[in-house]
Amino acid sequence: MNITLIWLALGTIFTAAAAEDRVTLPGNLHSLARKEFDQGAAPATLPMSRMRVVVLRTIAQQNELDRFLADIQDVASPNHHRWLQPAEFGARFGPGTESVETLTAWLTSQGFQSVHASAGRTVIEFSGTAGLVEAALGTPIHKYLVNGSEYWANATEPSVPASFAGTVRGFAGLNNFARRTSGPGLHDVPGNPVTYAVAPGDFATIYNLGPNYPSVLNGSGITIAVMTDSDLLLSDIVDFRESFGLPVNTAQIVYNGPAPPISENEPTLDTSWAGAVAPQATVKAIVSSNTDVSYGIDLSEENMR
Repeated sequence: MNITLIWLALGTIFTAAAAEDRVTLPGNLHSLARKEFDQGAAPATLPMSRMRVVVLRTIAQQNELDRFLADIQDVASPNHHRWLQPAEFGARFGPGTESVETLTAWLTSQGFQSVHASAGRTVIEFSGTAGLVEAALGTPIHKYLVNGSEYWANATEPSVPASFAGTVRGFAGLNNFARRTSGPGLHDVPGNPVTYAVAPGDFATIYNLGPNYPSVLNGSGITIAVMTDSDLLLSDIVDFRESFGLPVNTAQIVYNGPAPPISENEPTLDTSWAGAVAPQATVKAIVSSNTDVSYGIDLSEENMR
């Protein structure tokens, strides 16, 4: 079959998919997307960048994954700490190549751009507009005003052609409602004037790592990924290592899309300390910008390499 006939065949499939019955996917409507907060429909041109469709695994795959997760934490198992690379995970526990390619082709046929599956085959990423979302997923995007802040979100549960019912679990990135944050930490407690500083050398004592640390237990051959939605400066991490006499081992910054601004110190802290407790490990900071409807942390997690 030549390329023209293949595309004609795909066109026939997608035309049939558009005309067939659709299934609604419950659990994809945010609890704050309520009528009392609704300010009306979003412009059809509203950018909806880096949305994600979450794919299903079979019952057999889920059962195997549950066993694997138990095994890697079981010291008596031959699979103890036998971690998988994302591509290995996808091959074992993700949907088949045909299912991923069919769903990817359908999203592309609906006008979405930058459509691609994650290495672990847990999600398929795509970008478009509010108008495309409503046309393809059957849900309008509305503006919501909650406690003085404006948000965008889908107003109804999304739907897909019935032929994808066994492939699609749901969608992420259809709203930008803020996530809940944790309560105040010790440093926020009023009247607590005591400050405790912890240096890399304290780590072995606190966790009683024994004489093999760090001469043997030093992270050699291991890669540590730090997920972040804020950029960071390598010079800060280099200064940290030099200040505490750690071996030269420069961390890597891996940009997943456009670089976000430096907005917080947490990524620098996490990257520095990952290298402090495992001084010979390869430390990679996976950096992704927040989009209109997706959190950079999620995008970093799904694009680890």
